[in-house]
Amino acid sequence: EMQLHRTATTPSSREEKALTDLRALKKELDDKVITQREYEERKQPLLKEFQIRSGENDEPDFDDTETDPVIRASNIPSVLISNAHDVLGSGETAVRHEYCPISKTWSTTAFHCRIEEKPFAEGAMRVAHRLYDLTESGPNSCFVVKFSKGKDDPKQTYFNDVQMQMEARVWAQRYNERGPPKSVDFIAAYVLELSDRSGRPIGGVERFIEGNYRKWNNNWDWSTAERDTPQAFSHFTWEASGHALLVCD
Repeated sequence: EMQLHRTATTPSSREEKALTDLRALKKELDDKVITQREYEERKQPLLKEFQIRSGENDEPDFDDTETDPVIRASNIPSVLISNAHDVLGSGETAVRHEYCPISKTWSTTAFHCRIEEKPFAEGAMRVAHRLYDLTESGPNSCFVVKFSKGKDDPKQTYFNDVQMQMEARVWAQRYNERGPPKSVDFIAAYVLELSDRSGRPIGGVERFIEGNYRKWNNNWDWSTAERDTPQAFSHFTWEASGHALLVCD
């Protein structure tokens, strides 16, 4: 069992703050607000506040082992990527671009996935395909990737959309901290780059969630009176941001 120790018998205020910050940082990772890379970078300065005595562990007493397995492009040789199909069958190499709304930075990881050729749904602007993350298993491996119908649509649009969604997710967490009757959440999203394909096409990815989807308001002048929570959340973002932004459906 790991123990923390100092020359004094009680932790210092700096240690207590560092431990609180570490737990908050771990929650951000679990909630997909930050990436694993961002978590590791921000964790190190906090750990320096401790003198740690442990066997195999080197961190304060909270669990961060249940993290998503990823294959990092910077940590694996190119030959491993090129030979991955021999192991993963019908999979292909892809690059995942994730945005952290806390640090306002992007991180990139390589992984392997399989995308169904036939779309299962489509809207006015995009088609949706099922994507299976081959570094995951079971329900956690099921995602949706959306590709634009317009061949000339700028790739930057996907990055803008993901950035907006992750920023909205932070506002949802701030709203939920106020203890509303019903909470709000936004699905974590990332930009997919298909590095094995000609032209390295880009798509937007979210976790697959079964159900019927409805629209509750928009950024023009429409909202439905059937639900109060979407309108309350939008109003909250407007007021809490000092009228700098408004998050809507």
